[in-house]
Amino acid sequence: GTYNESVTVDTANITLEGPNANTPGHSDTRGPEAIINRTTAPSSGGSAVSITADNVTVTGFQIESSAQDGINIGEIGSNVTISNNRNSRVDGNGFGSGNGAGNGINIQTKDGGDTLENLRIVGNEISNVSSPGNDPNQRANGIQFAGENDNITIRDVVINDNVIENI
Repeated sequence: GTYNESVTVDTANITLEGPNANTPGHSDTRGPEAIINRTTAPSSGGSAVSITADNVTVTGFQIESSAQDGINIGEIGSNVTISNNRNSRVDGNGFGSGNGAGNGINIQTKDGGDTLENLRIVGNEISNVSSPGNDPNQRANGIQFAGENDNITIRDVVINDNVIENI
């Protein structure tokens, strides 16, 4: 089915498992999709799926977003897996005083001293990601790492077997 809402995972040890959890996002053999579709866009930022906890897996969904991000991983510590999803549309939206770049998957660290570890982004398809108004200073991204501070530790990150197109 289609779920016209945004999902926030702020509790540790959660797995969101869609019907295509065992099939890569770019496979032609995927079955019917469970679609998480954020249909509203805030004045800035926002995502269809937001993860702010450790030990979280999101797998087997189709993700669509009228907001800035398809999936946002923010302020995390460890053990997050994004696998076998099809991020098929991210519109981007206003961010701050300008236009916000659309991001298929946005990994965002905020605090100096943060540690990001054991992140897996595998088997996803990310396509049709855009930025409003074609602002040359705001480029759309398939996968983005964004930090707001220095002194961030990143280790044991695997990004593998993803198809990124039409960005």
